[in-house]
Amino acid sequence: MRESELRELIREFLVREINETYVNYIEKLTIIIDEKGNIIVKPDFEERVRRVVQGEWIPYILWKEGKVIFTRSFKEKLTKAIEYIGEMKDIAKLLGWECKENKVIITSYESLLEFLREER
Repeated sequence: MRESELRELIREFLVREINETYVNYIEKLTIIIDEKGNIIVKPDFEERVRRVVQGEWIPYILWKEGKVIFTRSFKEKLTKAIEYIGEMKDIAKLLGWECKENKVIITSYESLLEFLREER
């Protein structure tokens, strides 16, 4: 599998996890069709990400001083969804994030948001 395909699978996985967590545990989404026929979802994606990440609603995503930390459970969940995903350091390298002692992946909130917005 090419790196770009693997990045997209990880991105899709995280977007799905964040959206499902938001709807199941925080609040339902409101869908509005404006006068031009555009579909508007409220709250917007950025707000959903912020509330899920900063609220630590997903057990393997922690929030500390503006940093997002992915625990080893993230790799386990990815392995179930994507099959072979490599080690934590491989995932971090693929995403351009930092890996500490092959135990956790650390990134800034801005970097996570930028990654989640790719191909949207």
